[in-house]
Amino acid sequence: MTLHYARPMKSIYSPAYRALLVWLRSQRTANSLTLREVGARVGQPHTWVGKVETGERRIDVAEYVRLCQAIGAEPGRGIAVVKAAIESYNPAAPADMKAADAPPSYGTARKTRSSAPRGRGHPRP
Repeated sequence: MTLHYARPMKSIYSPAYRALLVWLRSQRTANSLTLREVGARVGQPHTWVGKVETGERRIDVAEYVRLCQAIGAEPGRGIAVVKAAIESYNPAAPADMKAADAPPSYGTARKTRSSAPRGRGHPRP
């Protein structure tokens, strides 16, 4: 008998990572900071900050902490957002998080494909 396992999703494409990016951007905008201001604070161009927020550029833990400091956010809160997103996709995981730290259901809505023709009237494959 052969067991087949699904290939794990790369973290940059995971709903938990996306939830973190949404949280980072919301913290930046809540503190009325522009991409240029944050870029200057972290010593990076504003395009770097934009790419991080859109997921085009992945950040490591040190960059994450530095970015949180630049936007005036507590890094632990972002980790709580990631934990909540992971737990929302794995109900068996322990839920020891305060409700205030939980994200408002990031990544749960899935886009569905429309059956309408696209582009120049070509049918979907």
